[in-house]
Amino acid sequence: MKLTNREQREAILRKAFYNIFKIPAEDVYVDLLTDSGTSAMSQAQWAGIMTGDESYAGCRNWFHLEETIKDITGYPYVLPTHQGRPAENILTLIHVKPGMSALSNMFFDTTRRTLKPKEVYLTSL
Repeated sequence: MKLTNREQREAILRKAFYNIFKIPAEDVYVDLLTDSGTSAMSQAQWAGIMTGDESYAGCRNWFHLEETIKDITGYPYVLPTHQGRPAENILTLIHVKPGMSALSNMFFDTTRRTLKPKEVYLTSL
């Protein structure tokens, strides 16, 4: 996987005619299109699944994940979620307050049901 700068990403988008399904996987650093997490994994990541220690929450892989996320983001806390729906739900509940509006290309139906419609406006484009 490679990290691209803004100009490179804009060129990639233009070449794909702004259709994210036409972007080659090697040009995708973080996959936010799917919530399955499978399309952005390298062969080394898949191999890591076979050799990883997933015995319980305090296993070595958890500490490696936590350290890596803190190193990349600089955030002091890590709250992993198993898919995009719970992550979206947590972020929305934290950041979208009554009277605010939030735009997205598509909110999960579970996120829409979590918030009271008269308090927060979730708009899908």
